[in-house]
Amino acid sequence: MQKDKGIMISSKDKQIGGDHYKTDGPQHWDVVDHACMGYYEAVATKYVIRWENKDGVRDLEKALHYVEKCLEEHLSKRGRLNRACEPEDKAFSWSTYCIDNNIPHPENRICMLLMNWRHRDELNEIIKLINQLIGAAIIGLNER
Repeated sequence: MQKDKGIMISSKDKQIGGDHYKTDGPQHWDVVDHACMGYYEAVATKYVIRWENKDGVRDLEKALHYVEKCLEEHLSKRGRLNRACEPEDKAFSWSTYCIDNNIPHPENRICMLLMNWRHRDELNEIIKLINQLIGAAIIGLNER
């Protein structure tokens, strides 16, 4: 908590640069904490959910890069997962987050897979889905 003009404010009530995370429901970091996401998954989900409102295709490319790194780490550790804790009820908080933030279905699906993956095949599926989203975004940009 920080003081603003003598009043204590929560970090959730403060945002630097825009209002794209301000909702009455859970914020991205709430879901990340609740789901015990690893670093790579958390950053990838951030880029996937904000791409249309922030840096466009570049954000999707960043998400893809983090998923590729996640896959490399997974393979180098012979399949061990790197979770900080045992996840709570992930689906409930993610569903609420998606509704509150109007997250479209393709992005929602990618993020749910990132929250729940257990095998490299699932990471490869996520890479495929992000590449499809990049392709659709580029086609959409070319049609404008």
